[in-house]
Amino acid sequence: MSNVLNHITTTLNNSKKRVTGIFMFSFLMAYASFASAAGATADTGTVTAITDGFEGLKLTALAVVAAIAGIAILLFAAPFAWQYGKKVFKTVAR
Repeated sequence: MSNVLNHITTTLNNSKKRVTGIFMFSFLMAYASFASAAGATADTGTVTAITDGFEGLKLTALAVVAAIAGIAILLFAAPFAWQYGKKVFKTVAR
C-alpha cells in the first residue's frame, strides 16, 4: 500500500501542470453540469424581445447590403469592363 501511495505522489509531483489542468477541467465540467441541471425556464417576454430586436437588426443589415451592392458591383466590375472595352476597341481599330 505504501508503494502505491509513493508512486501516486511521485507521479503527481512530476506532472503538476497536467494534473492541475485535469482537475480544473473536471471541476469546470461538474459546475456546468450542475448549472444546466437546474432546469430553469426561459422568460418568454425576454425571448420575444430579443427575437424582435435581432429581426430588426437583420432587416437593417439586409437594407445596408442592398444599398451598397450596386456601388460595390460597379467598383469591382468597372476595371474588367474597361479592359474588355480596350480589347474590343483594339480589335475594331485593326
